[in-house]
Amino acid sequence: MKPLLGGLLLVGLSGLFLGTMGLSASAEVNQAIRDSAPHGIRLHNIFETANFDGNSAQVSPAPADSDQADIVNITQKQYQLGAIWSKPNFKFDLKKDAKASMWLYFGDRGINAGDGMALVLHNSKDGINARGNDGEALGVWGKDTDNSNPQSVADSAIDKSWALEFDTHGNIEQKFNDAYDFRGPTGMHIAENYPGDSASYVPHGYTDFPLPWFIPTTRYYYSLTHKQSIQNLYLANGQWHHLSLQWEAPKNGSREGSMTYTFDDKDPKTGRIKTNAPQRTAKIDCDKFHSADDKVYWGFTGATGDSYEQAYVIFEGVPDVVDARATLNLKNLTTKQDIKDGAQVTTGDKLQYEYDLKYLSGQQAWSKIQADLPLDAHFKFESGVLTYADGHTQEVTAADIQSNHLKFKFNDDLSINNTHATLTLTGVAENAQPDTVVTVQQVNQAFRGLNQIISVDAPDFHISGQRLVHLLLTGDQVSSHQDIERRHNALITGRLFYRLGKWENKAADQITVKLNNQLLTIPDQLKWSWDDSATGNSGKFNLVVPWHYLHNGDNQLSLSVTDQTAQRSNEVHVTMTVPRGALTLSKVAMQSAFQSVAVNGQPQRHIGRQADWQVVVDDERGTGSRWQLQAHATQPVDSHQRPLNVDVVFNNGLQDQSLIRDNVIVMDHEATTDDDEQHIAAQWAPKQGVLLNVSSGAVPGNYQTTIHWTLNDVPTTE
Repeated sequence: MKPLLGGLLLVGLSGLFLGTMGLSASAEVNQAIRDSAPHGIRLHNIFETANFDGNSAQVSPAPADSDQADIVNITQKQYQLGAIWSKPNFKFDLKKDAKASMWLYFGDRGINAGDGMALVLHNSKDGINARGNDGEALGVWGKDTDNSNPQSVADSAIDKSWALEFDTHGNIEQKFNDAYDFRGPTGMHIAENYPGDSASYVPHGYTDFPLPWFIPTTRYYYSLTHKQSIQNLYLANGQWHHLSLQWEAPKNGSREGSMTYTFDDKDPKTGRIKTNAPQRTAKIDCDKFHSADDKVYWGFTGATGDSYEQAYVIFEGVPDVVDARATLNLKNLTTKQDIKDGAQVTTGDKLQYEYDLKYLSGQQAWSKIQADLPLDAHFKFESGVLTYADGHTQEVTAADIQSNHLKFKFNDDLSINNTHATLTLTGVAENAQPDTVVTVQQVNQAFRGLNQIISVDAPDFHISGQRLVHLLLTGDQVSSHQDIERRHNALITGRLFYRLGKWENKAADQITVKLNNQLLTIPDQLKWSWDDSATGNSGKFNLVVPWHYLHNGDNQLSLSVTDQTAQRSNEVHVTMTVPRGALTLSKVAMQSAFQSVAVNGQPQRHIGRQADWQVVVDDERGTGSRWQLQAHATQPVDSHQRPLNVDVVFNNGLQDQSLIRDNVIVMDHEATTDDDEQHIAAQWAPKQGVLLNVSSGAVPGNYQTTIHWTLNDVPTTE
């Protein structure tokens, strides 16, 4: 089965029910005890006191206008027996997995306390009026009556039951009615067994010589069989003790279920989970209850004898009413990192608390919810919003926070029709003291409704009073300027300096680089290295920026480092200036040819080019610069300078323009990169670009022409 961990209960227990206690008796609780009581729920028609003479169980309802819990008082004085049981509608269903929790108080009488309490599940023939015996029997076990038959003891216990006892008084005398702990757990303890089962009781016989005749007589006393015990506890220490229960129902046709109980697993003052809390698992035979529907009464009994205690119970979780969960995600928006236990942020960092509430199931809606969130004084609230699943919102304002404590009422219930809500609080971390670190602890955070309470465990974290990690460029500057040659990488150097602590060369540092407002990554785009020779409180770094990420003119780079402890450095800024390049006609073929043509007395148009044409313009002046390329051709002539009756033309896809008669624009272009290269002749289609038109009177021969290319810088279009 799954063990019951305190963290499970902190994020929600299935079936908490709040309201007004409806029991047959009431009593006032000592104000000091009530003031020290942890948070719990109010009870309405869930439990009632057993109807037998002298029942000491009573209830102290919480003040109507407070956020305190109803407190059940089991015993207060000597020779008392108290019992309180669930009403039929809230019986414990053995067929279903369940969780429950409560707070227990055993008084402050220490070793003089007695006798304790017991959590009991039963299907007794006496129903709501079931009771056991007083003193060492704790209101549930049988009475030791000097009888040789264990069944006679079991018959006086609550029948068809299972009990988890919390025993504050050791009964170890070897005589009847005072030996239940003989050869059992030492000290105050917790243990479990079946009160109505004779196997739970171990008989011990001895010879007595009673007055007046001193005739040898065999007498008996009984000890209990303590199963799954937790011993040497200090229960009656004036403190509240948390109990978490998790029931795993029988599976796959078995009749054996498991009850895991974890004790003292939550701090009563802070509401936080305590680690290493003692835990045991009891195997329970459901056939012992003889319940036709596998539903049984459950509740608490308690008893006193010569020794006594004030025994109280505050219920925190009752199964089956509402099953809900709440979780917290705390994020540093400045560093874009989640804040976990032990993390460190810097004063001025923006923080976000995101509480996620989910309704899973239940017989009722989770109603009248209020966020009850103590906030640390070092968190400066700025804004907040509650967002429901259907999208509508409630604004949280500073007026909702009094003395660093947010109390905020939800307008809507959560239910099967409105299953989700998110409460988001945004603010700034503050620590005004330089060179100091403060710890943020936010305790007792909870969401309280009429029938559900969910505690949330917020992480502890630290706020440094000013940046303890400083990033400096070479020369211990935070800004610098570099002139970078074209097509050369930029090298940026500097050091990471710790005001407090020691620098360690570790690859876990997060490097944040923005170049011209674009985030670049390491090592995919940039190259970063630490100088291994650096020691002490600073480390030297090298950052290489490849040239192709730099444009002409000024390039703005910002750089920061977040170390392994989530401390974020300041930003440094570097301006890198790349000179403006030139506009050149970088490549032109010195000789090129048209396709050969057979003269036939007929005009022939658009004689194409051979593959040796090359015209390339290289513009390194930067994106947006503009140019025009013009061409002009001389009249083709043969080796005897006789002209050929032809025309050299430029076809733009629409018409021919004579290069012989005019200076023709063959390309008008605006650069799209800082290193814009255009292969012009390669872009011409076969029947476009520079072509040859031959007239009908052309004479055969080899002819040549000279084409003059003119490259012009033209104004950029607006």
